[in-house]
This record gives sequence, C-alpha cells and structure tokens, in this order.
Amino acid sequence: MDFWITGEGVTQAASLASYTAIHFPRQMSRVRLKRIPFWGKGILQQGGAIQDKPRGPGHYWVEIDHNDPNTKESYGWYPAENITGMESKKDQLSAMWDVEGCINGDSPKRRKADVGKREDEDKMAGRGIGNKPYPYDPNHGNPKARSVQPLYLGLTDQRSEAAVIDEIRAFAAAYAKQYGGRWSYRLDSFGENNCHTFIWRLLHDCQLIDLELLNADIDPHFEKLRGLVLKETAKGAVFGGPGVIIAGTISTARRLNKPDYADTLVERTTMTRDELKRRNWL
Repeated sequence: MDFWITGEGVTQAASLASYTAIHFPRQMSRVRLKRIPFWGKGILQQGGAIQDKPRGPGHYWVEIDHNDPNTKESYGWYPAENITGMESKKDQLSAMWDVEGCINGDSPKRRKADVGKREDEDKMAGRGIGNKPYPYDPNHGNPKARSVQPLYLGLTDQRSEAAVIDEIRAFAAAYAKQYGGRWSYRLDSFGENNCHTFIWRLLHDCQLIDLELLNADIDPHFEKLRGLVLKETAKGAVFGGPGVIIAGTISTARRLNKPDYADTLVERTTMTRDELKRRNWL
C-alpha cells in the first residue's frame, strides 16, 4: 500500500512528511524515562554517563510533561515501606526480597513517615493513582537523574502521543493488580519486581522504545537483557562496589531465564536504532 500523500497542491515536503510519519520511528515530545542507577561498572567509568557512586537506592520512573513546572505527572514502583529507613540491617535485607509495593511510594506507612519533613526532601511519598490533577513520583524533577531519555514509537505506529499517555496511565493504574502488587530486589535477577522491571513492562505493554535500553554505560542493570549479567556485574549488585563476592550464591540460570517481554524489548530497540542510523537521524 502506498502511504504517500500526493496530488495537486501537495508539496514535496508534505508528501515526504506523510511517508515519514507512517514508516519511521517518532520521538515523543512529552514523555521522558528517568534513571538514577544504583550500581554497576558505569559508576567507576570516567568516560561514561555515571562517574560517582550514588547516595542511597537508585530509582527509575517515567515523567509526563504538561508544559507547566507546577503540574507534576509521573509513575514509578516502590516498596510500601522505606527499606533504607529500617533500623535493623537484617530487616532491610529480608525486606528487599519480597514486600508490598505501591505506585509512587504512596502508602500509609510512607505518608506517616513523611509527616513533618520538607517537601523537597528525598524520598518523600508521592501521590498514587487517583491523585488530582495527576499522580506523581516523589522523584519527579529530581536533578540527580543520571539519564533522561525520550521514548519513541516504532515503525508504522500511528498512535497519537495523547493516546499513548492514556495507555501509560492505564498501565500504572492496573500495575499492582496485574503484576502481583509486590516489590522485590533479587540480586538483579529477572524474577524481581521493582522500579526498573516496572519500566521494562511499561515499555513492553505500551509498545514504547527506549534507544538506550541496551547501553550498559547509561544503565548497567540492562546488560542482563542481552544475557551478559554474570559474575563480573554480580560483584557490586548489593552494595554498589567491587569486592563483595556474592556471585557464588546467585543462580545463573535464574538470572538469565528471560521472560518473553525481554526479547521483544531488545528487538524493538535494535530495529529502531538501526533505522534511525540508516537515515542519519541518530
């Protein structure tokens, strides 16, 4: 089928634009994926995007721009209780494996813990599904974000950006019920359910593309999408640095047992990057 718009009064530029809109990836102008990675080789890499060890846990979230600094809308997945705030290290480690989760850190425990704190303080509870005018992640606008990436629509994807944003909202609203409502960190295995797996599933379910998904210099978590998470990256998985030998306790089979959505993400990312490079757009 020929998607070119042609005919009397149609300029060459308009005809080319119509073809491009149908056949090439489109960058979304209002949606940004933001990351504060917790660990990985990038922390020590002087030429990469991450050059210093972050303070506290990392986080990954998606922001929607309303062209108004006072209007916040964003989505991320949190444990319902601030694990780093637990007094017992034993309780912290135990909680990391499986606890109740919540959108935007909006839980009774987190709200109670935030009473009396400044609104600009890190890890304040955000507001969850149903908040007016929009839900927002407590990290919304955080200048510590080490990676801020626009998202793309793939080849032949004709959805409007407004329609995609509605899909993101629906995904976030259904996430707790659809994906079990738990939060966990399991030494960066595919079996965990936390903020970066929330982003992966969002990319998959809403059919979005992050061009840096496979760039370990941007985000070392994502090496495992290519099946590269072995002993080297496992060393710093818990404490963010070398010398912590935990690789022997990790099941490689579990870490590399990728769910179906992982290969789909890799395929979309690779196809889109290749097409943009071919057109000298990247």
